[in-house]
Amino acid sequence: MVKLIKMLAVSLILICTSGAAWADDYAAARRCDYATALKLLRPLAQKDLQERRIFLGTMYEHGVAQDYKEAVRWYRLAAYQELLRR
Repeated sequence: MVKLIKMLAVSLILICTSGAAWADDYAAARRCDYATALKLLRPLAQKDLQERRIFLGTMYEHGVAQDYKEAVRWYRLAAYQELLRR
């Protein structure tokens, strides 16, 4: 339960900073429909959308079947993208 709350808190922050486009992703994660959330997130994260990469990492860290390697992979991609922006 604590993990779900952490994931939702991070998700809410990302939604508030990223606009309404997050509504479907967040709604799926909020109702614990992780398969749908992943289905919506993965293609967007692969298109270099940093916020989606962070959210996807959070889902793997806290929400999905806890795949820490996959979570780290998405966090690293998001961090690398931030470095490229500078």
